[in-house]
Amino acid sequence: MAEHTTKRQVNKVAATGRIVADNIKRLRLRSGMQYKELSQRLTGLGRPIAPLGLRKIEECERKVDVDDLTAFAAVFGVSPLQLLMPTNGYAIDRTEITGYPTPLPNSYIWSWALGERPLNEKDNSIMALLLQRIDALESRDIPPDVQAWSKLATTGGQYDASRPATEVLQEVEQSEQEPK
Repeated sequence: MAEHTTKRQVNKVAATGRIVADNIKRLRLRSGMQYKELSQRLTGLGRPIAPLGLRKIEECERKVDVDDLTAFAAVFGVSPLQLLMPTNGYAIDRTEITGYPTPLPNSYIWSWALGERPLNEKDNSIMALLLQRIDALESRDIPPDVQAWSKLATTGGQYDASRPATEVLQEVEQSEQEPK
């Protein structure tokens, strides 16, 4: 009787893995490193990845495990969060992350990663407000972040990138409701 062997099914690189791959590529190019140099630096940290493996990571053909992630962060001199989280676009641009059913605003994802808020569908009141406000802002020609911060500045508010987008957008909305 012949035994049937089945090939192990491996999860493909998903949304967060694609973010990591994009961030690794962005940081490698920004630092001017070739694959060979990055490979040597990772090997020096005890996480050898061949140049071909690095190319496969950037092309989302190979996953990055947590040990690789921290080694990449050490090589690039950044926090592991800067590899895991979206760093492109505006704070209110929506990004898909692994494990959540719909794309979320980048600022919301960062607030979750920093432990400032939960990431669950029950947190609908803030999400509904934020997504409604984003939809309204996206229909205009001026980038949404510029609109929010510009409007806030006209009410005496100050730019502070560390503030959650929901807080800024709530202030903007309140300022729009005040009589002029």
